[in-house]
Amino acid sequence: MAAYFEKGPAELLKLRGGGGGMSCLPFSQDSRLKLAATKMRHQVNGPLPFEIEQPLLIVSSWDRPKYEDLIEANDTWFVSDRFKTLIESTAAGEVEFFPAFIENLDREKSKDRPRVSINDMTPGHAGGGSRIEGYWWMNLWALEDVLDRQASVGQWHDGGRELVRNILDGAAGEDSLGRLPGSGRKIILKAKPSKPIFQIKGLQNFLFVSEDFASLLESNGLDLRVTIFNQATGE
Repeated sequence: MAAYFEKGPAELLKLRGGGGGMSCLPFSQDSRLKLAATKMRHQVNGPLPFEIEQPLLIVSSWDRPKYEDLIEANDTWFVSDRFKTLIESTAAGEVEFFPAFIENLDREKSKDRPRVSINDMTPGHAGGGSRIEGYWWMNLWALEDVLDRQASVGQWHDGGRELVRNILDGAAGEDSLGRLPGSGRKIILKAKPSKPIFQIKGLQNFLFVSEDFASLLESNGLDLRVTIFNQATGE
């Protein structure tokens, strides 16, 4: 994936990374970390409420000398050292990081690896090869409450309240605005976001950045994509 920074007038800029054919093994195999992904997906604020074994292992179905600065896997985000440094300079207090590394593909050595949830790939198709250091799992709870829930169009889904309450001591997840069958959704904002990097309450699985932060990422040569979020379709 080549770096790409889309220009033009927009209220929302969406951040995208690589990660196809990659999985963080603890997230796919450890029930507590599956809950951590649930926590982020349902936008429950705050640090991780339990200790985890570190560093986290990200297995890849590729053999590459380097990877993007942002990796999306298991409904969570992993960032490079240099991306982490930029985030810490602007979003301190609303994010925490846990060390991780990427294991490239070596088909022979990975045959003994347990089955991995990467598009139902079988052993021999992920990990086992060379190790790439310098990545971090990012738990970000910088949320912007700027979605106009009355004017926006879509289908509201319960924020996993029963599930999240059962695993996170009574915390309730945010309702999310999904697509209406055949017509998608339309996003209307009631205010302009002010944070440099953030999620929006009610819009799951999206990571947004401000124009200034997008310019900072571009000027530092980060390998990721910033695109204009289409509010008319919710994409």
